[in-house]
Amino acid sequence: MSGNENTIFFWGHGPGSGDAACLSNFYDQAPFTDEAGTCYPTSEHCFMAAKARQFGDADALAAILAAKNPKQAKALGRQVRDFDPAVWASVARERMYEACLLKFRQSRRERAFLLSTGKALLVEASPFDTIWGIGLGAKQARMTPREEWPGINWLGEVLMRVRDILAREVRDVQTRAEVAAVAGAPSAAAAPAATAPAAAVPAEAPAEALAAATEGTAAEAVSPGASAGPEVTHLLVLDFEATCAKDAPNWPHEVIEFPAVLVALGEGKPVAEFTRFVRPTERPALTPFCTELTSITQADVDGAAPLVEVLKEFEAWVAALPVALEAVMPVTCGDWDLRRALPAECARKGLEQPAVLRRWCNVKVAYSACAAAPADKKRPRAPGMAGMLSGLGLELVGRHHRGIDDARNIARIAARLERFALARAGAGAKSSGLFAKPSGVC
Repeated sequence: MSGNENTIFFWGHGPGSGDAACLSNFYDQAPFTDEAGTCYPTSEHCFMAAKARQFGDADALAAILAAKNPKQAKALGRQVRDFDPAVWASVARERMYEACLLKFRQSRRERAFLLSTGKALLVEASPFDTIWGIGLGAKQARMTPREEWPGINWLGEVLMRVRDILAREVRDVQTRAEVAAVAGAPSAAAAPAATAPAAAVPAEAPAEALAAATEGTAAEAVSPGASAGPEVTHLLVLDFEATCAKDAPNWPHEVIEFPAVLVALGEGKPVAEFTRFVRPTERPALTPFCTELTSITQADVDGAAPLVEVLKEFEAWVAALPVALEAVMPVTCGDWDLRRALPAECARKGLEQPAVLRRWCNVKVAYSACAAAPADKKRPRAPGMAGMLSGLGLELVGRHHRGIDDARNIARIAARLERFALARAGAGAKSSGLFAKPSGVC
């Protein structure tokens, strides 16, 4: 016997790798973002970006983030200037841990698979890598005693560390739910599905139970400190761009850019971003006016997915966010995006509007509330986005009428308003309540 019975060997990320493909750094079905809002298509991109940052190579960093695939990102990582092997060896495992933790925390299906491996030894069976892998293929490794493997298996060790953290977070969710139940909180049957307590998971639960426990509690599991109640802790800022024509008020608008920026309310910092171009299907050709206004080209939308697919991607992204959905308040600049544009297009195309986007807070309402003196009965009318930025002493960053740039600017407005309102609320206030209630529902 080789002593490798409770071992999961993995290598590769193609269809033949099965569910274990997600353990590979080249796996490209679980993109994620870091705390600064930087998006990574794979954990290899994130790891190589960390390498470029470690040695201060801004050019390599930009190239890595723009790399079309993980193989290209890895090749660019090997060209980082001023690279010091000894320095990198001292921090590489920690940078890999950080990349993998972000990836699995934000990817529900992949997280469930990792937890389902239980206490099994995870081994990268790469016959070519004796640092991150074991220097043997799976077949040969099964016939070789573990102590005779030529490689170190750093990646396997990192993944097991990530697995332990995620399992502990699942158990923390269960503990908080049990404490709340003892304190007289609503029962699971009475509570909304999104806030139902996690399934019971003993300390030494079988892999199947741990994997199942992540369903329905993913948001809490990845953020133990997140509020389990209705308090708004995060803002989801959106600003759609849509097809349009000059002097055509009755134009049937179709969304062509779908951006969203998640902001931690207390910190005012972006947590995650989602951005997609969308292919219009009713009037596929963009007007020159539309392209001039938004800078979005025909090529941008021709290569994009239609709204039905983008909505699915958005809902999957939302489901993997590191926060309970009831603690998220969508924010728009005006009511057009969620009161008219998206509902109308969904109705025409027989699509269902995402549940999370059925309420929102108009940032103009919040701006007016902050601009008014406490004794004022009538609030001043808020200007547009550019006017609000100017009124708050902020510069417009990026291009106006480009969805993702506008969403980021609106997020900055909301963060500055929250800071102002919190100061007005006085010392000891944890939340201003400025974004606690929606200004619109549909």
